[in-house]
Amino acid sequence: MGEFYQKLTAEVAEKTPDKDVDRTSPSALELDALKPQLHKELNHIRKLCDKHLPKQEAREMDEYENENYPLGCCGHITPWFIDMMPAFAECSPEKYPALARTLEIAQPFKRLYGIQSSKFFCNGIQLGTIFIDPAADSVKGATEQVIIGDISCSDFTPLRHLPLIARTLEEYWGYEIYPNNIYPVLAFASPLIAVSGGQVGFTAVQKPYLLFHETETEFKQTQHFLLNSQHSRRSLPQKYRAQLDMDMQKLLKLYLEDRKYQKLWSCLEFASTPVPAHDFRRRFNDLLGQRANSQTPKDREDLDYTFYKMSSLLGTPLSLDQDYSNTY
Repeated sequence: MGEFYQKLTAEVAEKTPDKDVDRTSPSALELDALKPQLHKELNHIRKLCDKHLPKQEAREMDEYENENYPLGCCGHITPWFIDMMPAFAECSPEKYPALARTLEIAQPFKRLYGIQSSKFFCNGIQLGTIFIDPAADSVKGATEQVIIGDISCSDFTPLRHLPLIARTLEEYWGYEIYPNNIYPVLAFASPLIAVSGGQVGFTAVQKPYLLFHETETEFKQTQHFLLNSQHSRRSLPQKYRAQLDMDMQKLLKLYLEDRKYQKLWSCLEFASTPVPAHDFRRRFNDLLGQRANSQTPKDREDLDYTFYKMSSLLGTPLSLDQDYSNTY
């Protein structure tokens, strides 16, 4: 496995739950006993966290019923929790005894990102056998700020199923989702284009999670979604296509003026060039064939890295949304 695949594997594993943690171990049994007190302590910490939310997010609170935080605010709350929980446990163990003990015995301790209950995107935390959603009130209809439960029952799904990602964006976020049948190179890592509130962009939830799983399955899911699914019959309206192309050209100009991207210029120019809808299938399948016919594993990895790199530079959320999965 080359350096890029190693990095991609580690990045995805870091935010994917380990549901096979031994529930019969002494530490797991102790964690079960700590849950009620831990829940109380986390609720107290959450009240402290609320004072540190970005001002813009706080101002938008008034727009939501039940004083819930805006959608996506979990991208601010969860990282804050992960950063501050060890500090609270170390500085005030007498005030947070359950947290201090949990952090002492719980492994793994990681931040999760995926789809919860097949309905909404979630930034959560795993502490051994415990699953924590410290920003539950950023979900429509939520009644609690902090939810704590068993990791094996969390119904937490990694971002690997493209139709589920698309449906969640449509049903929960209210986006209009279109296939990226415009930019063949970017389609491998950013197959979804979303429209919301008159704005258009590539959604932030696609990479690196989806790309990681697709490299293992020869991009069959992506190919089906873009070429043969119900979504593939949708066509991005011309006004949004023009807006997307204009945003793309602005990005391209910025890279042209930056010396460190000069070696990538030809790749950037090629990847940012839109193709007619009738030509997309051939262009995409040509790239897929080039990947399949790679002479060596390194050649294939280099091509996958190109897909990832071009999508990272050009397939960004542009004017649509923020990448809450990587907000630290």
